[in-house]
Amino acid sequence: MQTYLKPGDVVLDLGCGRGQDMHKFAAANVGAVIFADVSDAPLKTARDRWLEQSYAYVAAFVQLDFTKPGFLDIGGLSLWSNRSRTVERTLNARAPFASVVNFQLSLHYAATSISSLRATVQAVSMAMLPQAFLLVTAPDSGVIGALLEHPPPEDSSDLFRVTPREDVIATPATGFPYVFEMCDGFVSPEVLMGVGDLKTVCSEVCALQSSVSHCRTNLNTSLGRIWGHTQEKSCPNRGGRS
Repeated sequence: MQTYLKPGDVVLDLGCGRGQDMHKFAAANVGAVIFADVSDAPLKTARDRWLEQSYAYVAAFVQLDFTKPGFLDIGGLSLWSNRSRTVERTLNARAPFASVVNFQLSLHYAATSISSLRATVQAVSMAMLPQAFLLVTAPDSGVIGALLEHPPPEDSSDLFRVTPREDVIATPATGFPYVFEMCDGFVSPEVLMGVGDLKTVCSEVCALQSSVSHCRTNLNTSLGRIWGHTQEKSCPNRGGRS
């Protein structure tokens, strides 16, 4: 992330959760961050965490669902300073404003199909300034797909497991729904997103935008191997090593 963030950047953090990246934004000396999430509770936690700090950047906190059409039709945004507790400036979200759009473990929720993924990326691209960056971290589709097709034994002591949703019988690909379960009991419905499909969608959107106005050339993706099949550590709850 530090490779792409520059001093003064305006960041749109979609699926921000509880604001896990706010320290990284501060370290990069960005100018403003729009924190956005579909759920009110983590968004409130993010706002409380931000208020506890003395970050130099201004911020807005917006509840929205980036999997829905028109999710960025939010008009003017009041950017607050957590030092003075006042509105420092207003941002027009109907015009390109973002230097960086950040999806950390969130964009794959829009990948219920290639068309839905394309719609989200296209909508986001309209908020991006020329030469802006799209940063994406997502579960490794290769690892997840392999585990779905060849699950470990039930008595394995892995840190996590993935299982298909019961009503789905298909080869894992973009849009494939599955359940991610941590050994500590955390359970989350997920959707598989292939890195190849994401790169193709980004290239298509970039070409479309260039035919309309200008190409936002740096729709770059940075997909990490976040969830791998780990044997080095095991889950105490399943009787393994810790």
